[in-house]
Amino acid sequence: MSTSSTKPGAASYRTALLILTIFIAVNALVSAFTVDGAALKFGGDAGSWYQPTLGLLKHGRFVDPDDPAKLLTFRPPLYPLFAALMLWLSGGAMWSIVAAQLALLFATGWLARAITERWLPGYGNLMLVLVIFNPNALGTAHLFQSDTLYAFSIAAVFWALFAFAKNQTWSLAISSGALLGISLLVRTTGQFLIYVWPLALLLLGVLTSGARVWVGSLAKGLMAAIVAFAIIVPWMLHNQRAGEGFTLSNNFLKSYFLWDNISYLEKYDKNIGQTEAERAMEARQKQLSVQFGHDFEQLSDRNKYAYLADKGREQFLSYPVRTFTRAFGWAWAQYYGIPGVSNFMNLFDLGGETAFARFRRQQYDNYIDAGFDALKNASPVFVSLTAAGFLFVFVLRGLGLFGVFTLFRRRLWPVLLIVGAGVGYFTLIHLLVANSRYRLPIEPILFLLALYGLDGWRCWRVSSEKAVENRLA
Repeated sequence: MSTSSTKPGAASYRTALLILTIFIAVNALVSAFTVDGAALKFGGDAGSWYQPTLGLLKHGRFVDPDDPAKLLTFRPPLYPLFAALMLWLSGGAMWSIVAAQLALLFATGWLARAITERWLPGYGNLMLVLVIFNPNALGTAHLFQSDTLYAFSIAAVFWALFAFAKNQTWSLAISSGALLGISLLVRTTGQFLIYVWPLALLLLGVLTSGARVWVGSLAKGLMAAIVAFAIIVPWMLHNQRAGEGFTLSNNFLKSYFLWDNISYLEKYDKNIGQTEAERAMEARQKQLSVQFGHDFEQLSDRNKYAYLADKGREQFLSYPVRTFTRAFGWAWAQYYGIPGVSNFMNLFDLGGETAFARFRRQQYDNYIDAGFDALKNASPVFVSLTAAGFLFVFVLRGLGLFGVFTLFRRRLWPVLLIVGAGVGYFTLIHLLVANSRYRLPIEPILFLLALYGLDGWRCWRVSSEKAVENRLA
């Protein structure tokens, strides 16, 4: 198929409307069978997002709801703002947040559809279906957690990048920087992208329009990075007022993230259970505080966690290469191979124990073994959902690999750059903590790879059939 820009016709929009109708019906059914209180009870890290939400509702500021003099810095501001607005509009009803997140999920699919129709015309509605009925995303949207809003914000960033690859205007460059900055106020995962944004837009400009545009593309990239930084400055100033310094993330979060990853290295290095590894790392942190001396307790929380983060980096780098290889191998297998259907076990109260819970509680060599053991005691409904989820993932990953080959064959360098850089960054940034929900921001570009694979396979079949016909003629 041609990669030239085309506009979907009326029939395509009618199909999209039908997809929306089915989406609403499916989620109405999911909501009907969801147990009361599931959104807040089972949402990943729900408490850490709910506390600033309550602070906003009670005091109108990012403060502890029970102590308005204490500024909160653990979570960035946009999801609490979003959740507080929904609760305020609905009079405190949690369903309003779920409804808004489902709207965001559909909007994410629509952005992905727009990208696909621009670069691979005719596949937009299939992309829409893949995004909004992806079990990983669908279950998450029914929970009180920031992942759906974050996936939408990153989809908007990808939309701007793909649009810039077609047309290197100042407005699209600045939009990409603004959208990147906004995404950092949802989750800070993409913070290191600011530093490479000028290079990203430079490469996109050169790959699309040739080396003659490098100066202009670099200037646009620098301006985009400045805009992104300007958007996050108010939150950094908030953190500075709270005593955390001029930073996007507080020191507790940095230390927690690092030591959480170290616990996975400890697990694979010592062949112990995840819970045992976490306890060992807690003991190690306590040992480090004792080594510091009696003055440790006199330090501010910021300096305590800065010290632990510094020592954590030394601990992280102390493990042998074989441990890193093993840990990263299982982390990436989980990141790309787990379908993310466990949320439905909780939403529908199907009984049993999720693979993640088993993995953390018991000693397993890897997450896959924990998953198979969890299925032994799961309900037939959940076993069916899991089987469908794995089939969904395996088919799409296989098509995605063929999609990489198709992109190289067609010399679609801008698409390869955006997809490759996006997948590479979000795979590496989480290090060893590879929950399937962390894959949500890159699901649309993984689906794009699969659609290129499907299109490449279809074109190969047509050419093969024509070759056979020519030989027989």
